[in-house]
Amino acid sequence: MEQCFSGGYATSLAGDNRVIATACSANESSWSRNDNIFDEFCYHWVSAVNSIYSNGIVNADYNNDGYVTMDEAFLYAKTHDACNETPQYSSPQNPNLGKYLTLNGVLKYYDLYLRDNAPDNGTEPTAAIIYPSPYDSPDLWLRRFADGGTEHQLAKQGATNYVYAKVRNRGQTTTVGRDTLRIFIKRAGIGLNAWPNGWVELGNSVIPAIQPGDSAVVCVPGLFPSQPSLPYLPPDINYMLLARIESNVDFLTVDEEGNTGQNIISNNNISCKNVVVSNSIWIGDMTTDVAVARMENDSDKPFTTNLMCSSPLNEQGKPLYKEAEIRMIFDKQIIELWQKNGGMVNGMRRINDTTFLVTATETSLEGLIIPANYKGQMTFRVNFLTQEYTEKEKYEYIVREFDIANENMIGSLTLIVNKFPKSNLFKAEIEGSNLALRNANVTLSADNIGEAAIYNWYNTSKELVGSGESLSVTAASTEKYTLEVIATADGYKDYDSVVVATSLGRIESVSPNPANAHVTVAYSLSGEIASASIKVQNVAGQIFYSAPLNTSVNLHVIDLQAIPAGQYTVRIECAGNVQDTKTLIVN
Repeated sequence: MEQCFSGGYATSLAGDNRVIATACSANESSWSRNDNIFDEFCYHWVSAVNSIYSNGIVNADYNNDGYVTMDEAFLYAKTHDACNETPQYSSPQNPNLGKYLTLNGVLKYYDLYLRDNAPDNGTEPTAAIIYPSPYDSPDLWLRRFADGGTEHQLAKQGATNYVYAKVRNRGQTTTVGRDTLRIFIKRAGIGLNAWPNGWVELGNSVIPAIQPGDSAVVCVPGLFPSQPSLPYLPPDINYMLLARIESNVDFLTVDEEGNTGQNIISNNNISCKNVVVSNSIWIGDMTTDVAVARMENDSDKPFTTNLMCSSPLNEQGKPLYKEAEIRMIFDKQIIELWQKNGGMVNGMRRINDTTFLVTATETSLEGLIIPANYKGQMTFRVNFLTQEYTEKEKYEYIVREFDIANENMIGSLTLIVNKFPKSNLFKAEIEGSNLALRNANVTLSADNIGEAAIYNWYNTSKELVGSGESLSVTAASTEKYTLEVIATADGYKDYDSVVVATSLGRIESVSPNPANAHVTVAYSLSGEIASASIKVQNVAGQIFYSAPLNTSVNLHVIDLQAIPAGQYTVRIECAGNVQDTKTLIVN
């Protein structure tokens, strides 16, 4: 600014990312050059940034880096100003900005960043990829103790925990060692994750000097507040971590907005870790892996979103979905709103009012409505399957959140499951006949697996019809029964199934077999039939023996003298329909 008294504007015009240079102070006049053509101060300032006088070359690039910064332009103009005035320079919000600001933009002599995911190299915005999640920074983790460990842990609530951040320098020069790392926390979860609503600053720390291409691990300790917890959960709790690098040199590329996810993607100075880690917990009468995530909407309007779930692409070893059952449990209010909204589900089966079982590699719950000012939760329950067991110990499962309006991913939550090793890989097995007389009582039995376990029985409709090592049912019609065996110590499980077919007659035994003279057939007939017959046929379908059965007894003797040696089928028929068969060998 070249006006008289222009120094008085400095305070009013001060702001972020702004440098102000004036020809004089607030109570001085500004003077022209002796030729009265140009303002003295501004003539030299413009000459400096253009590197040329009206009559020659100007070099205001004092550090010879090829750029004239605001600091250098002011220094040159002030030094060459021969008039009775006092040039002023001001940048109170960013004192060092003038060292890096040019007419070509900000010179980032250094560029600090935290990775949003493993492939991230600090490019802004973060590459638009779904896997791995850009909301699970590998450069950000929590430890319950200041032990320097690198494995992310759950926080001890009501206690001091330690957040570690690996800050990297992708710039051209060593940092000044005066930049600040600020850490914010909130409960890990999904929903309308607005900034700065609900975020609590844990603490901050000075980032040490970092050479180009190098990094430094910064630790920020802080008290994690106590939160109400469910009765079956341990005191440890999952927190979302958000790191912000604040610098007078390395500024945010894009101004922050209300969408936390967009801030993370747009600026390499901001990074986030949103994960929940499962715990093996005793619930009811067995142990299972459980993780709880916050579901919230801190706005005054309902928030609608789509959830897409899967394991990471190119995951090493068998994915969690293949080796375990994953159940996602929501608050009843959420599912009722989802139903009213006509929401859709893909790759999951709803097994009760609030619970969905993952049944495919890629799953989705679309049209999920989160009410205004809502604070609820989403629970994961994981049970490993013995028949799918591998030596792999750690698994990830990602819940991605999409804005329905533009289909952009606005956040994601990563579930981490550490598998409890299993030494006794049991197998569920059912004993009992798969053919029963219609309306007769049938008993199915489970093999005992040799350790404490829960035995559940389900019908064709997947309804629970009994518990315990045996199941007694009335065989009214053909039905499939599935046995679920769950080891109570670790939640591992396995399944077996059998189809119990109903008939009006059943062959209990054929004895002796093989036979050469006579054979006795033991049979059972339903009380609702009046007549039945028994036949013997060869493999070509030729009948060698046929006789009516006495419905009041259960034994029938067949004379084999006229039947040649060979393999035959003994069958019982009622009203022309075959009810049961057995193989007979005639010597």
